[in-house]
Amino acid sequence: MATPDSKVQKSNVEKKKSKGNGTKTVPLRSAEALVDIGINVYDSSETQIKEMLSRANEANVPFMLLTGTSMKVCSKMIKLAEKHRSSFRCTVGVHPHHAKEFKESSIKDLRALAKSSKMVCAIGECGLDFNRNFSKKEEQLFAFREQVKLAIELKMPMFVHERDAHEDLVKVLSEFEGKLPPVCIHCFTGSAKEAKRYIKDGYYIGITGFVAKKKRGAELREIVSSGYIPLKRLMIETDSPYMCPDDKRCKRFMRGNEPCTLPIVAETLAGCYNVSFADFGKTTTETTRTFFSLPEIESATLIKK
Repeated sequence: MATPDSKVQKSNVEKKKSKGNGTKTVPLRSAEALVDIGINVYDSSETQIKEMLSRANEANVPFMLLTGTSMKVCSKMIKLAEKHRSSFRCTVGVHPHHAKEFKESSIKDLRALAKSSKMVCAIGECGLDFNRNFSKKEEQLFAFREQVKLAIELKMPMFVHERDAHEDLVKVLSEFEGKLPPVCIHCFTGSAKEAKRYIKDGYYIGITGFVAKKKRGAELREIVSSGYIPLKRLMIETDSPYMCPDDKRCKRFMRGNEPCTLPIVAETLAGCYNVSFADFGKTTTETTRTFFSLPEIESATLIKK
């Protein structure tokens, strides 16, 4: 998740219009079904959710993971996932921004939430954020360690946030070496050195539309093109409503970004890996299904308008 005061920048890249993608209201339709591993919809109405899902299906993004960031949000995401079982699963966790709310008794409540529904597929979004420091460093470290322990106990994968805290994050995770469940470093925007360390330690990487930002995403595109992140260790996400790609095909939606822009992320990354759009989608979707223990995911039916 980007910081609460993140602003979606206006598109500043002129690209050729995609031909023959069969869509009218979304940027691009993926050749293969894609999974968005991180979206934030905690203040969306049911009507907005249905409209978002319609556009996502048109783009062939039939499955999404709802991100839990606080106890209150986690409860809401579970209910939403239960209501839309064919489209959603969710994570439960306390984001580092909310670590100040995390008490010794909080882990009991978080455990109960994680065990309350089969829709819960991971612990997170948890981690460390020393950029904004909305919670004190010691509060973040305590909340993160407790959630790592919970993930180990429940044998659930972790959806991890890190910003300006790479060394401390690696240090905490290394304390549990040999016990950790699968770990995904979500919304990665770090350096080549950090990417190599995460891969060396066996973690997976989540990349958003940041990679498709012309200037800000240039270093990340270079990191990916250089082979530091193996394709089979990669998953993709929009982190919507944040991290919208710089692409004129990405229209301004109700909240700045939506899962229907995920094919732009996939298209950009496929170019970095020098693989076909279809092969890229097939590989990342299979990796995601395995990582989060998701059901079989079929391409969404395109309804001609």
